[in-house]
Amino acid sequence: MSNDSPVKGFRKLGGAAQQPSTPANPSDPWQAPVQPPVSWPSASSAPATMPWQAAAPPTPPGASNVPNPPAPPPWQALPQQPRAAQPAAQPAQWSASAPSTPYVAASSSDAVVMGLMQKMAPDQQQIFLMQYNAAKKDLTVGIILALFLGGVGAHKFYMGETGMGIFYLLFCWTGIPVLISIIDIITMSNKVNDYNRRKALDMAAMMHVTP
Repeated sequence: MSNDSPVKGFRKLGGAAQQPSTPANPSDPWQAPVQPPVSWPSASSAPATMPWQAAAPPTPPGASNVPNPPAPPPWQALPQQPRAAQPAAQPAQWSASAPSTPYVAASSSDAVVMGLMQKMAPDQQQIFLMQYNAAKKDLTVGIILALFLGGVGAHKFYMGETGMGIFYLLFCWTGIPVLISIIDIITMSNKVNDYNRRKALDMAAMMHVTP
């Protein structure tokens, strides 16, 4: 092989081709310039911190070098604090003016009775209830008397209207009291309420209690 061969300057060592150690000719435009070898910094020569990293503050004397524990991730639930025991609910306290005996208001007269009892002492409430329950009139009894014995004025005597009861009794043979008793049945509810309200106000006035 002549010295002008294109493979001049190459030789084989162990099956691998190596470049000659002769420097490149700067006057040859087809030959690439030889780049200087790149030297990478070793681990020992690398700086402790990067330029963009902030330097850690110096540790004060006497402080522990143990690093702080890492913060928990945001998706991890924090431990819940134990709740304080709630105080037990106190039972409702009834005022001293509440009636000792339960009473259900069912009509206008009963509402008046409840209003009067709120202004009474507990001992007065007991006496007032006993007297009122004995003197009040019942609507059902008044309707039954007017329906079956209205011709003789029985419902009038029951409601305390003695004069009208005698009138019904004297003219019972004419049949007129029977017709009038039908009207009395229709208006019996209002008459019973008026009677009971008057009785309650009279009893309260005797105990020096005003509505």
